Amino acid sequence: MFFPVQVGTCTTNSTLTTAISSQPTIAVRGSYLYICSSTGNTISCYDISWGTTPTLKETFTCETNAAPQFPQVFDGNYMVVAYANTNKLAIFDISDPSAISLLSATSLSGGLPSGYAAHPQVIGTTCFVGGVGYAANGSPNYNVCKLDISNKASPSLSGTKWWISGGASSSTLRDMAVYNGKLYASGFRYASPVSGQCYVAEINPSTMATTNYCVFGSVGSGLDGSGLAFSPSGGHVFNVVQVDAIVYSINTSTWSVVDSATIFPAFAGSSSPACYRPRDKKYYVGKGNGTSCAVYSIDVSDPTNLGTYAEAFSTSGEGVSDLYFNEDDPCNTVYVATWSGGAKVYLKADLGG
Repeated sequence: MFFPVQVGTCTTNSTLTTAISSQPTIAVRGSYLYICSSTGNTISCYDISWGTTPTLKETFTCETNAAPQFPQVFDGNYMVVAYANTNKLAIFDISDPSAISLLSATSLSGGLPSGYAAHPQVIGTTCFVGGVGYAANGSPNYNVCKLDISNKASPSLSGTKWWISGGASSSTLRDMAVYNGKLYASGFRYASPVSGQCYVAEINPSTMATTNYCVFGSVGSGLDGSGLAFSPSGGHVFNVVQVDAIVYSINTSTWSVVDSATIFPAFAGSSSPACYRPRDKKYYVGKGNGTSCAVYSIDVSDPTNLGTYAEAFSTSGEGVSDLYFNEDDPCNTVYVATWSGGAKVYLKADLGG
């Protein structure tokens, strides 16, 4: 199901039932909402124009077992999507919402040997793709690769990154984001002697070298870093730690933790998608516990003194699979994707908290 909000008036509009399978990830282009269904193997486009009932414009069926996820719109009329199970980067022409057109599906096996492509990020004519798989302790584990996408019909792999692992320890990626032309990533370590530690890193887009990073969390605590976001004041990164349900503020001038705040204890231990909304200087985090899910907000206007959490939205469902902030929307809508056997997408311009 999909519960939209009229962008023009920020009020609840209508409900549309869809056939989308579980755990959707989403993107928005103008008045069109794109929903990737990793289990349904489809990408759907809905017209969510103000004053209209949301209308399904197109459903594109991906290659067998692709598991499309994490769509990102770029250059106006194009969208990159990670094919998680087949380990590919797909590029689509979305200029016609009624006819989603696949331009290319490039194998990443030479750049992400551990597989499970995720979190594509575009800077200019380069696309970075993360891999959330991990190698055995002591084995090379290339968690980030980059592709030249100047020719969208024929991208080429142009670099890989052996992820920060503290020597021989295995690690994995949880999220990536682009800010001020720089690439940031968060993840955690699996193996001793640093098992359970989280990190946030800055990667040079040209050389793929790690320029700075911050490691935090107790050794062996089983932390699972997720939900990267940024403060507009510059210099601060916010990262969610799943198991302990903590938001950390990391100063990128000194690459150190400057503050932390415990949030949503009732929902600890599940996925934590997140986004930052400049309008109210709040960091929104989605959580679920298998039977109910919620979005919590935390005031990050002062990154050195994080505010307390507040529930902004709650509903039934197994979990929150994605949060998306639409910068082009005058109401600053936050899109909340949840699942419970099927998918729901809530368009919330009036999130409280």
